Amino acid sequence: MKGFTLIELLVVIAVLGVLAAGIFTAINPLERLAQARDSQRKSAAGQIVQAIQAYYVTHTGTYPPNVNGNWIQTLVDSGDLKTVPSSVSYGSGNYACGDPAAGRSAWTMQNNYCYVTFPDGSAVMHVSLESQSAKSKCTDSAKPYPYFAWSSSQSQVCLACSASGDGPGSCVN
Repeated sequence: MKGFTLIELLVVIAVLGVLAAGIFTAINPLERLAQARDSQRKSAAGQIVQAIQAYYVTHTGTYPPNVNGNWIQTLVDSGDLKTVPSSVSYGSGNYACGDPAAGRSAWTMQNNYCYVTFPDGSAVMHVSLESQSAKSKCTDSAKPYPYFAWSSSQSQVCLACSASGDGPGSCVN
């Protein structure tokens, strides 16, 4: 009875292992998880933005107050948002809304979504993104951190890049 030798079996297993490692590297499951978390953040942020805009319309041109970090709860209490979105989790690192030293002490964070209203009546909401595909769109080395941001003055949501802790800058897309 003829069969495979041990050497032949080991060579086949080694080749399959190399192929599997190549496919695993090409798929990059950690990046896919980061992209999925970014997608969830963008979806929730979009709902929050719609609720902020609805609040603005129903409250005669004022944005929700950002007192005590409960601005999302204010949107829920007003009926403009169904529920407070679950807290944003990040694969690694910490996240802050803005640098108080840069004049951003008015930023408040609830469930890692950041919000601020300004004296001129405008408002900004943003959430940090973590996937490499989002980071690759931030080509300015001085502003390497991607955010999904909304600004009432720009009337849009977009990908914005910034330095660490500064909050979103101008839109890049």
